Amino acid sequence: LLDTSESLAFKDYGAMSKIEYASHLAAGLMFMLISQGDTVGLMTFDSALRRQYEPVGSMEGLRHLLLALEEIKAAGRSNIEAAIHEAAQQIHSRSLVIIISDLLQQPAEVVRGLRHLHHDKHAIMVVHVMDSAEIRLSYAGMAEFRELETGARMVVEIDDVRQAYAQEVQRYIEEIRTGCGSCLAAHHLIDTRSPLEESLFMRLAKA
Repeated sequence: LLDTSESLAFKDYGAMSKIEYASHLAAGLMFMLISQGDTVGLMTFDSALRRQYEPVGSMEGLRHLLLALEEIKAAGRSNIEAAIHEAAQQIHSRSLVIIISDLLQQPAEVVRGLRHLHHDKHAIMVVHVMDSAEIRLSYAGMAEFRELETGARMVVEIDDVRQAYAQEVQRYIEEIRTGCGSCLAAHHLIDTRSPLEESLFMRLAKA
């Protein structure tokens, strides 16, 4: 399940935008799974499922999914919980469900979606993609922020909010991590500055 909502267009410290990085991760994970004899499918979502691709089990079938990933653009508002509920209705056999997203929704709502998958006895992996600037608020001085999905704007003095922001981000990440644990879901926080090979083979492959 690949999140393609507008917020994933963000890019600052990372070599790629979040959507570019997430798409490359999806491609790498699908390749790894097919290489070990599994079948893989692909669903993209924002506030709901947008595209669904039937599972494939060969490199020739994978080619079709890779071409689909190349066409993806970040657009639309996100509703991760609703999209996961919808996906759960479409996945009829017990599966490993990998969710690749920036998870920009209230943690309790995300976890409700994960619990649906857990209730249906799926194994779950959450790949949480963030740009380093979102984690550490790298700016200084007076800055205007624009929310990508709604267009809302806010002007703030960075030094006035830096510490509170850092604390809130860590609280949010910890809530996500704890919620994933309650669903037996593996949670991997991935910084878009990390080399893709490191994320895929040194972290995700061990999950």
